[in-house]
Amino acid sequence: MRLYRMELFKICTRKLFLFGAAGMIGITLLYFLSYVSGAESTINGVRYRGYEAIIADRRITQEFQGILTDEKVGQIVKKYGFPKEAREGINMFVDTNYLNGFVMYYLSDGYMRGWDDYQVATCTYPIAETQLGEMEALTGREMILEYHYGWEVFINVLNLGFILVGILVIFGISPIFAEESHIETLPLLFTAKEGKGRDIRAKIAAGLTVAAASYLAIVLMALALCGMFFGFGGLESFTGLIFGYLSTWFKTALLPVKGFILLYLLFAFVGQLELCAVTMLLSAWCKSPFHVVVADALLWVLPILLLAFSGRVSFSMRVTPLYLIMPHNVYEIRYLLMLPVMVGIALGATIACLALGYRKYKNKE
Repeated sequence: MRLYRMELFKICTRKLFLFGAAGMIGITLLYFLSYVSGAESTINGVRYRGYEAIIADRRITQEFQGILTDEKVGQIVKKYGFPKEAREGINMFVDTNYLNGFVMYYLSDGYMRGWDDYQVATCTYPIAETQLGEMEALTGREMILEYHYGWEVFINVLNLGFILVGILVIFGISPIFAEESHIETLPLLFTAKEGKGRDIRAKIAAGLTVAAASYLAIVLMALALCGMFFGFGGLESFTGLIFGYLSTWFKTALLPVKGFILLYLLFAFVGQLELCAVTMLLSAWCKSPFHVVVADALLWVLPILLLAFSGRVSFSMRVTPLYLIMPHNVYEIRYLLMLPVMVGIALGATIACLALGYRKYKNKE
């Protein structure tokens, strides 16, 4: 335990790690606030902006929340009408609120594909004849109307936050083994009474702790901010709604939002552990933290480079650390059976990297 605390203290007190952690929190906060300040809502001719728009949308949604019916849809249109004001350069109707925007996009003949390609809605369709009705029939669950925009923000903020956590892990964990070789203290450390094995296990435990704690900090921060500004409603809505396009082809689109969020959090957690394990493996092989950072960063972004050349996402790319933190990687899954397989492969790769790193560092002279 003493060695573990020492290694944890060593990682967390490096100036680069401290500045990186502060930057991670600051950038995530600014990104979240951009969603708050950019919110707009028009209710009966009155336009709201920023936090006032969020409060206004939450207020009008409370009147109709619950199981969505054709009668409720008609009442929403009667009370708020259809959005119809388009403006050059803005790819959305500027007189939209949460309710009439929802009805237009999913239950009417209106659409907005761009400021120069749109159609103002003229009528609504029965729910049973829409994709929402098809999803209800497939799942046996009725559509629950709630204000779910906060969960869209939550997932987008987490996506950026997890990328920043990955960068922090790369820079923070890279010296964990390589630094000893770089400053030539390896022979001295391995003569300690605790022995090689305990020292290596302490380093591995400290590295995994930092990765897990950074992940947890971002999740709690995003959850607290979204709950404070947007509320926690909408967990029973179909996941497809928070991604803006409905599809029965992607099976996770049929899940309630709460189920998808749990899946995404699991994938992202495994992805951070996998990145940490790869970083420690490279740190055990390289003689300089700088070389670890360069090699680790290249391996981390390699799937994006492969995508640029191939134009398609292969299964092997989906289980890499970078893709595991991407929400669309979880959303665009055609078979639910693939989910545990992907998690299992990523965990297997994590354990293998840790074992190889342990062996390599232990055999260093």
